[in-house]
Amino acid sequence: MPRTRYVSDQELGDFIQFARDLKVGMLKIRVDDDGNVLMPQRTAKRYTRPLASGQVVSSVLDIAYHTAQRRQDVLALTLDDITDAGILFRQRKTQDTAPVKVLVSWKPGLREAVRVAMTLPRRAGFLFETRGHPYTDDGFSSLFQRIMRTWGLLGHERFTVHDLRAKGATDLLDQGAQAIDTTGHASDSILRRVYDRRRTRRGTAVK
Repeated sequence: MPRTRYVSDQELGDFIQFARDLKVGMLKIRVDDDGNVLMPQRTAKRYTRPLASGQVVSSVLDIAYHTAQRRQDVLALTLDDITDAGILFRQRKTQDTAPVKVLVSWKPGLREAVRVAMTLPRRAGFLFETRGHPYTDDGFSSLFQRIMRTWGLLGHERFTVHDLRAKGATDLLDQGAQAIDTTGHASDSILRRVYDRRRTRRGTAVK
């Protein structure tokens, strides 16, 4: 059964800001005697250094949504893939298939997401890297799950990175765009069956 979870703009924006504002030590949550989750106050003086994983997770999610791409393809981006015309993705669904090239053109939200990502430290030519190498899917998932766990304990509904690909596709469909040109799906039927999370579809009268 395909997932139906649609992440709202407010939810996504709040989570990205939450992850971006995290400081080293802030994920060490506590629970009081009544079972209430105690999150360290962001203004506490001892929390001064930005949490690197929070910076990476927030930027990956921001770009994944604006481009409606899989996290694996976002994590594989190099600086050379960022062009004047847009971001070039090489989608590789399996090891035995040739990559599908998708060029996602610029819009203000994507430009801002990339601008923030470019401020992250790097030693090689990858947009997102750790110790000179791109993040593995498992490595990034561990970072994301740790932050999402805290987000859930604070009373928010959890979501997956894949939900953001669906959100991006859904929003494109709602805008009347040809979503498969962005998502890279071979058929419109797969896109609509798995990724279309619209609760209400908008139509126009015949006359």
